[in-house]
Amino acid sequence: MSNTSDQNLRTASVVTGTDTEIRPGRVLNVAHHAAPSGSPHASSTVFLAHGGGGNKNQWRYQWKYLVEAGYNVIAWDFLGHGSSPRPSPRSAQAYQGEQTLLDYLAIFERYKRAHNVLAGHSLGTRSTLGVLQKLAAQQRLTEVHAVLLLGTQLAGPSLGGVLDLPPSLFGLLKPLLARRFRRLAWHPDSDPVLVDYESRVSSGNSTTVMQAVIRNVSVLEPERLDELRLPVTVVSGDRDGLTPALGGKALADKLPQAAFIELKDCGHQIMLEKPELVNQLLRGLLALQQPVGL
Repeated sequence: MSNTSDQNLRTASVVTGTDTEIRPGRVLNVAHHAAPSGSPHASSTVFLAHGGGGNKNQWRYQWKYLVEAGYNVIAWDFLGHGSSPRPSPRSAQAYQGEQTLLDYLAIFERYKRAHNVLAGHSLGTRSTLGVLQKLAAQQRLTEVHAVLLLGTQLAGPSLGGVLDLPPSLFGLLKPLLARRFRRLAWHPDSDPVLVDYESRVSSGNSTTVMQAVIRNVSVLEPERLDELRLPVTVVSGDRDGLTPALGGKALADKLPQAAFIELKDCGHQIMLEKPELVNQLLRGLLALQQPVGL
């Protein structure tokens, strides 16, 4: 069950945005909170990237904390997710991983400040790492000061032969896949109200869009991960059936300044299952303190 005292956030719509043209012809739903004038944290921005099939409101506990603490905060729905447009999966380039990275970079360019922290969850961690590799190639990695990666692994997502199925058949499997996801993604003792709410929200995802997103996910260059010399905290849940902790540890071992934390009694939805601990980690990274464990 969530260890936060504000249980109303379980089903609250907190991270709401507006449709924003982030690149010519490319519109995403973006939520932006500007730090109030005079805030001691006005020069710091946190970017929150959700996972595949997720949405920006899954960061609502972190959003509330960061806004109240006086930080600039950015969260957005990836194309085909949440409140962002959903082009047909047949659109040639819409869901290519490279386009997702260009979206992320455009958002970073628009909202970055002197001190920037990137946080990603699940597939959003691959986009985050991809952006870091692009910045490193441009000799701009110093523009990011710290990174938080939740529910991640070195290898890409794998659904076996499911991705090769025709869209119509893939759609027929949606109820089965949803039940499997629910079983693998959440700790058995997770708050049932929270789990039911998130399951209802995700049921609105287009199966063909999700198929296109996962099939076209951005490709990492593992041999270049040692170039990412900045503080990174990799966090896994000990009961995560989608991105097991062993994979998160393998990724952390490839990053030269990474700390790895395995949370007990936690599944894949880390920012929702352990919100206060995630907020604590963000607080440490924003202060440029390397978390040493919980």
